Amino acid sequence: MFTTTNAKAHEFSAFLFKLFPKVLKLALVNILSLSMFVGISSCSHRFVESMKNTVQEVNQSFQKAQSFQSILIDKYKEKGIVVGLQETSMGKEQIKFISVQFTNTPFNKLTASERKNIARDVAELAKAHFVLHKPEDFVWVSFVESGHYIVFEYSRSVDFYAFESSELVPVVSNSTVFQFPHDKNQHK
Repeated sequence: MFTTTNAKAHEFSAFLFKLFPKVLKLALVNILSLSMFVGISSCSHRFVESMKNTVQEVNQSFQKAQSFQSILIDKYKEKGIVVGLQETSMGKEQIKFISVQFTNTPFNKLTASERKNIARDVAELAKAHFVLHKPEDFVWVSFVESGHYIVFEYSRSVDFYAFESSELVPVVSNSTVFQFPHDKNQHK
């Protein structure tokens, strides 16, 4: 009977020995969390203001990208257009990267030069809309084919164009609108 108790005590001490590092990690996480909370509380006003500014900037960027997407959908009469905006800090400068993706549009069937003309037109519109004035600012325009095959989803890049803001000319007010005629063999 004494041996049974010893075996159970040994099992319990082995269990505690395995549990100790986990308890130690949990205590460490709690101490770090508490110190972060105390640190955040001590500078809570600055933290809250910083968070407000960040949320406001993200919201403005999202609205600007959504607005540009609406402009492109209206202009090209296509719904498969997605616009993305990424801003990166380079020292004190904010560099902007605008991406526009045309997914499953009839533009995929055009020649490469026709797609390049559309991409340049989109990039020039983006330069004006997002006020891209730094030479490091970029606009990426891609034409993508996407679909489903049984349970798999696929995506294939048809064409991709990258434009530095410095190589883009200002947008003219009567830019031509590309629309597909009823006869797919002829283009305006």
